[in-house]
Amino acid sequence: MFKFPAGADAQSPQTSAADFETVVDSKLCAEVSADEAYAGSEIRPLDASTAARLSSIPYPGLVLQLQAEEELDLLLSALGRRWVVLELGAAWSAASAAMRAEFEVLAKAYPTWVFLRADVNQLPGVARRWAATRVPCYIFFWKGVELKHAAIYFDTFAAMGAPPPANALLGAYTGVGAILSFFGRTPGQLPEDVLAEMWSIFLVLGLWSATYSVYDVMGVGVAKQKHDMHKMSMKDRPTTDPEEVKLADRAQMNQVEQVTPFFAGALMFGFLVNGKVGGILSLIYFTLRRLYCSTYRASVGKSLEGAGLIKYTVPCYFILNGMNMAVVVHMARYALGQ
Repeated sequence: MFKFPAGADAQSPQTSAADFETVVDSKLCAEVSADEAYAGSEIRPLDASTAARLSSIPYPGLVLQLQAEEELDLLLSALGRRWVVLELGAAWSAASAAMRAEFEVLAKAYPTWVFLRADVNQLPGVARRWAATRVPCYIFFWKGVELKHAAIYFDTFAAMGAPPPANALLGAYTGVGAILSFFGRTPGQLPEDVLAEMWSIFLVLGLWSATYSVYDVMGVGVAKQKHDMHKMSMKDRPTTDPEEVKLADRAQMNQVEQVTPFFAGALMFGFLVNGKVGGILSLIYFTLRRLYCSTYRASVGKSLEGAGLIKYTVPCYFILNGMNMAVVVHMARYALGQ
């Protein structure tokens, strides 16, 4: 089980990632049961009916992302004498992001344990079950019974402000899309000159691709070189990368996550709705994303909230999803008009 500082309250904000990484081995017996010595995990295979109901089976060394609240109870009841650690986190939480890699490192280090992860926004029932008001939160189980509940290095829901429900966001994006659609061409009317209509979108997409290579990909390499990681073999590298490297890597991966909806959305919007408006929106989106990435890489020692990333992410999401939903509204209008 994870060990916390002696005499410290498990809910204390002083609990840190370093405390989280310390593991107790044979001392677990006192916490498990007064009359049962802990002799290590006994790996009990899942029965066929339980396995069939689970979306995936926890493989040694990996963190299993829960997709449904029922999966937790199924796992706890079926895994036998094994330690199970449940991480409650949230995509908006800087503390969750900071602890994510540490949790995955421990999963590799202790393959006989089962490491689970649940997003409190996707599975709100799990958060209510443990009255979780702070993330990340870790719940420890032995033989399916909760033994310890701790919030570590946490962000409060009230302080960070959980995002609106997904359906509410989709409705807002649809509203933006409807406005853009009605200011576009007549549904079904394609541009007479595709190049004249969409040149500005092509220009922005070219800039995106070039700057991704120069600033985002090379930014990771520069950060690693700064810490002499290019001189280390894999076995000599630290278990956890320096924060500067983590931030550069995350900024690059965030761009990768955005590229598909952006390229598809911009091209569809320009071709089907309005290329000139699409070019302006794409340029604004591109500029905000570049500012986001440079700010992210420079946020060493800061939380995501402290770095001020939200002033870029919110308008970016509305531009991106507004263009995509404009295509949906435009095609719905075309279909209804047939």
